[in-house]
Amino acid sequence: MKLKQALIYGFGKWQHKTVDFQDDGLTVFYGKNEAGKSTLRQFILYVLFNFPPKKVKSYVPKLGGTVGGRLMVTDLRYGTVYIERDFNQNSGEARCYFEDGTEQSEEWLRHYLKGMDKNTFEAIFSFDLHDIQHIHTVGSKAIGDVLFGVGMTGSEQIYKLETKLEKELERLFKKQGRKPVLNEQFAYVKEMEQTLTLLKQEEQKYAGLKVEEQEVQEELHQLKEKRQMYMVRKDLLEKHHQASHMIFRYQQLKAKRSSLPKTVPFPEQGLERYDKLKDQEMPIRSEKEVVKQELQRAEAKQKEAPSYDIACVEELSQWIGHKQEYDINRARLDELLAESEQEQERLANKIEELGIHLTFEDVLELSLPFYMEEEWQRMGHEKETLEEESGRLEQELRLNQEEETQLQDQRTRVKDQMLSEDDEVHLRTSAERAREKEWKKEFEEEQLKNRRQMVDQQSRFANQIFLVGSILAAAGAIGGFVLPDPLWFIFSALLLLSTLFLVRQLKQSSVTSASSEERQHVGDSIGSTWEWERQLQEQDQRAQALKRYEQSIQQCKMREIQIEEQLHTLKQRQQRIGQMIDENVDHYPFLKQVSVSYWPKVYQRLSSVQVRQQEWLKKQEQIDTLAARQKTIENQLFLFADRLRIEREGEIDSIWNNCLETVNKVEEHKRDLHKLGEQMNNLRSQMNQLEQKQLPIQEELRQLYEKADVSDSDSFIKQGEQAKHIEEIEEELWQLQKQIDTVYMNEATSSQAILSHIDEPSLKRDLALATEELENTERELEGKRQQLADLRSNIQLLEKDERYSMKRHEVRLEKDKSKQMAKEWAVYKVAHTLLKQTKEVYQKERMPAVVEYCSHFFSILTRDTYLRVWLPREEEEMTVERKDGVRFSVESLSQGTKEQLYVALRLALSQTIRDEHPLPFIIDDAFVNFDDERTEEVLELLQQIAQDQQVILFTCSDTINQKITERKKIFL
Repeated sequence: MKLKQALIYGFGKWQHKTVDFQDDGLTVFYGKNEAGKSTLRQFILYVLFNFPPKKVKSYVPKLGGTVGGRLMVTDLRYGTVYIERDFNQNSGEARCYFEDGTEQSEEWLRHYLKGMDKNTFEAIFSFDLHDIQHIHTVGSKAIGDVLFGVGMTGSEQIYKLETKLEKELERLFKKQGRKPVLNEQFAYVKEMEQTLTLLKQEEQKYAGLKVEEQEVQEELHQLKEKRQMYMVRKDLLEKHHQASHMIFRYQQLKAKRSSLPKTVPFPEQGLERYDKLKDQEMPIRSEKEVVKQELQRAEAKQKEAPSYDIACVEELSQWIGHKQEYDINRARLDELLAESEQEQERLANKIEELGIHLTFEDVLELSLPFYMEEEWQRMGHEKETLEEESGRLEQELRLNQEEETQLQDQRTRVKDQMLSEDDEVHLRTSAERAREKEWKKEFEEEQLKNRRQMVDQQSRFANQIFLVGSILAAAGAIGGFVLPDPLWFIFSALLLLSTLFLVRQLKQSSVTSASSEERQHVGDSIGSTWEWERQLQEQDQRAQALKRYEQSIQQCKMREIQIEEQLHTLKQRQQRIGQMIDENVDHYPFLKQVSVSYWPKVYQRLSSVQVRQQEWLKKQEQIDTLAARQKTIENQLFLFADRLRIEREGEIDSIWNNCLETVNKVEEHKRDLHKLGEQMNNLRSQMNQLEQKQLPIQEELRQLYEKADVSDSDSFIKQGEQAKHIEEIEEELWQLQKQIDTVYMNEATSSQAILSHIDEPSLKRDLALATEELENTERELEGKRQQLADLRSNIQLLEKDERYSMKRHEVRLEKDKSKQMAKEWAVYKVAHTLLKQTKEVYQKERMPAVVEYCSHFFSILTRDTYLRVWLPREEEEMTVERKDGVRFSVESLSQGTKEQLYVALRLALSQTIRDEHPLPFIIDDAFVNFDDERTEEVLELLQQIAQDQQVILFTCSDTINQKITERKKIFL
């Protein structure tokens, strides 16, 4: 299968994108970081194998749209096949289209890929920089096992699984300074069974305590009934004492109410309504009197008013209107003249303040387009932004260099603290051997225990055989006595001799086995491995720290390259801005003396000055117009003044004043008469309104008098006060009745208490006696309660003491736990054994072909420095053979050579299953840390493999970009 084209509907940063692959040979996709190389790789995996919905959502295009696309592949059997996958169509399942127009589903695609999923594909036909860098994080001793696992499956999962199984077995069966886990569990179960026996003995005290509890409960019930009787009596006496004053007051008010009439005719809330109506009527009467007096004064004033010649006044008033216009025009003319002079002076000062050597007339003639301000502002802002960005990038570059120096110092310190490779290997070997000795010792102790049990069983079996043989021999002897046959005696003798011989042989075998086991049990003591393991753990921690420092240093270098590229771009932008500034200075020479950042302010001020100059020109036109109008009004006024014989004293203002004085007098007289007439009409209307408001009040007062059966206000008030007094007495009686009912909480008891006569001294004596009897009963009751509580406490302790049942349950749980731990050990043991057997089978059947390819590829990558790769056998390590015949272990190789070996293994594994799974090989930026020589070696190998298998390489390396021809690479 070969990829021919990818049509991306939408995936991450790619949207509506078409990518064509090379027809043959190596296909290289080149692009800088964030160019979308890894996204394109993930798109290929998504179309072929699908992703979970949560992961697909992370590739939704930022501008919206669907996630998905189409791959065009060619196959020798099916021809051209289009594989399409759309997240929003067909539940995200793929659709496959063929040249003949047929269509297949996701099930056909899985069958076509022969069950291969995404994880398997990435483990065999794809790797990236992270996979190669993982080699650096593995310990030197484990590197061979990891590479061996990569050769088997394409990943280090075999090594991780085997390490995990060994750790679990070690946790279950290694001492690690304490007893084995299973032995501790058995001892714990035995201790719990002993505790269970002791708890069982405490259950026999329960029956006696239950009988005593029943007797105390009966006595307590009798005391409660006695206490209840005393409490009822005390409660009644307390209520009598509490309500005595209220009952006495109730009886007094009842007698007083009996002396008053039963009913008094009076309207509801009569006094309040009467006072309210009187309050409403009083201001109406006062207001009517005031209105009457005002009306009389207005009529007298109307009769005294003088008379004028109205025709003469109208002729004068025709020319008074010109007075207002004339004054306004004169004031406006003076104002405009003053403003014009001040404005011209202010504008000249503003132009001079700019300091750009322009005059008032120069600014008036200056042409400033509307877009110039935005252009100057953009240039100034961009210049400042570029200067700030340049300073910031220089600061980041300096800080990045300082950080890189610190990281290199820290890396050096960590390297100095780490053990040498020989010391580490020796330490790990010593710790492993010590752990093996501890395990062997535990295993021998377990075997010794089992064999002792077998000896005991053989001894018991021998005793049983002896007993049975003796019984049978005795039975034969008895038969010989009973029956006169000597064969019975012979049979008995032979049976007894055979039994003795067999018992002797069994006991001798048991003794021999026991003594042999005891001799084998004697061994050398094994020292503790804690100190070695601690040193190894510190060594691993330092190795991880060293790896982190190296990664951080690499990141610092990448940031330094990015910052330098950004600085170069900023310099080019600064040059373009400088050219634009020079062009503007040539067109506007006055800008030469002004900083670019202030150009927008100069534009704003010049524009403001020009706007105000236009306003100044408009004012000049208004001044000329107003002056002409004033001259016309003065000529007409002089003509009419001579005709009307109005006295002229000096200037035109005297004529205006004389006319205005005459017109004002007449107008004032007319206004006074009009105002006086309106006032009289308003007063008459107010008088009518007040009379209408007074009528309903008087009618309501009359109705109140009728309901009270009186004729005047004094009788009404007297009768109302009597009715109010009766109402207050009845209200107080009702409140007292309610309070007394609240005290007794019973209507019958309350009614009886109101009618009775209460003697206060006798009541206090009875209450004190009842209180004393109740307290004595309470003390006796409390003693019984305490006794019952103690009994119940003891009973509850026995009933609630679930230690016995809990302990019995715990014993069962711990026994089940022991069985579960034994099962767990068996599972780990079987899994570990099966894993080893699988590795051996794979090593025999498939690994030779992988090693053959790997040796060939490794020889090409190292330029024949190393000729062969040898598999590990039993406890040996994976080795490589140099061209002079010397073999080296994998951990002794340099980091770069280990990476080359890793690449050779991954490529070899894909070659061995290429015929069964003809899929393309995808590499994502895996060689960015390779030097030029190793990069060239990898490219030569990939081009050789690409002749038979499609190889796709994503890279940002400039070295690869330079070495690959334009025809074979695609720019992103």
